[in-house]
Amino acid sequence: MIRRFKKITAGIVLATFAMSTVILSLPSGAYAADELPEVVISQPTNGLYISDHGKLIVQGIASDDNAVTKVDLQMLNVDTGKYWSEAVSNWVDSETNHTIANPPMYWSIDLDPAIDNGHRYTLKAIATDNSSQTNETSVSLVGDTEAPAIAVTSHADGDVINSTTLRGTATDVSGVSKVRIKKQGEATWSQANGTTNWSYDFTAPVADAEGKIYTFEIHAYDNAVGANIGLPIFLSLVKDSIAPPVGETIHPENNTVAFESTVVFAGVSEKDALMKLQINSEPYVAEQKADDAGNWRFEVPASELGAGIHTVALTATDKAGNANTRHMTFTVAEQVVAQVSKAKVSPSLPTYQPTLAVSTDHIGVSTPAPGVAEKKEEEKPVEEGNVETGAGESEEDEASPWQTIVTVIAILVIAIGVGTVGYYGYEWWLSRNAMPVGATKKPEKREETTGTTNKAKSKKKGSRSRRSSSRW
Repeated sequence: MIRRFKKITAGIVLATFAMSTVILSLPSGAYAADELPEVVISQPTNGLYISDHGKLIVQGIASDDNAVTKVDLQMLNVDTGKYWSEAVSNWVDSETNHTIANPPMYWSIDLDPAIDNGHRYTLKAIATDNSSQTNETSVSLVGDTEAPAIAVTSHADGDVINSTTLRGTATDVSGVSKVRIKKQGEATWSQANGTTNWSYDFTAPVADAEGKIYTFEIHAYDNAVGANIGLPIFLSLVKDSIAPPVGETIHPENNTVAFESTVVFAGVSEKDALMKLQINSEPYVAEQKADDAGNWRFEVPASELGAGIHTVALTATDKAGNANTRHMTFTVAEQVVAQVSKAKVSPSLPTYQPTLAVSTDHIGVSTPAPGVAEKKEEEKPVEEGNVETGAGESEEDEASPWQTIVTVIAILVIAIGVGTVGYYGYEWWLSRNAMPVGATKKPEKREETTGTTNKAKSKKKGSRSRRSSSRW
């Protein structure tokens, strides 16, 4: 009995303990923490430009562990301090909410605010859960109501074209998203290559007649929400598929020019045609535009090209891109170089060769001094290939002028000395052989006796000695 009582008592205690454990665990579930709702604005993104074209579509996400009951949107003009009210379609002074009740996780709402260009805006989303807890997020926006500016930079209205590339620019504070272009009369738009710097390739159909006018319509779109579209620009171009003439050149005549001359190329092409001159393909290249009458002219010194045969390519290109090339050849003559060879003796000062004479009054003879001969200037033929055009002077010897002077003085001294000796020698010879004028030499009588003869000879010899001494 006692043992049974103890068992019953133990069971009651265990049951009581178990029940108390269950009761104690209930409060912990009833008072669990309630987290804040989460909210995100996915569109428009922070820093985006917005336009006043169409509605502003606002999209986002809201979630909570205990359900989101509503999402309120507020749009504030930071520059004016006013809030946008969809109810009155205007900006008001007090906070104004645009409510989405019991929103789905991914929610969306359309607003249609009046946007001022350049103004700053704040878009705020506030989420509320079942426990009246709130959480918020916001993005900043900028107003852009101006259309992008667009321009064509490659062509002017009325230009001629055949196969060409149109080029231009487009600018906007929010950036340019695209440039579209189409030819009038066609329904299809084409997107140009690039945005702020754009281009568009066009080739006139071969079947189109010369002079056909093509008009292009061009638009630019910016990056603002709602996309501002620039006013279209129109460009009219004229088909031209005929290449311009190069024109007849007036020089070189006979295809040959002198080395010292100027090679002239000139002719008549189209107005404003781009003329390009190439000589030997690469070494000499020049360009110029033809004037309003189509005249063009190139002048090239032949010395810059060098002697020999030269090939020429003259190309005329009109504004439509049509090109015409003319080829020719001409010859630059060899340079003529004049050189005179050096003479063996070419003194810098003139050399005088005196003629010395001995005067003999009694016989009237004037003869050159013995041993002195006139020196003739040696002539040397001009060497071939050493003659320059227009040169007539021989090259001077490299001998010193002083050496020439000393040589001349020495020759004069020797000539005077030889002349003096010759003169007095000649006088002496005359004195030994002279006879009185009109006298005739008689033959001497030979003495019969030896003594007589010797005496006469001695007498004559003494007389001749006296006469000779009187002369000297």
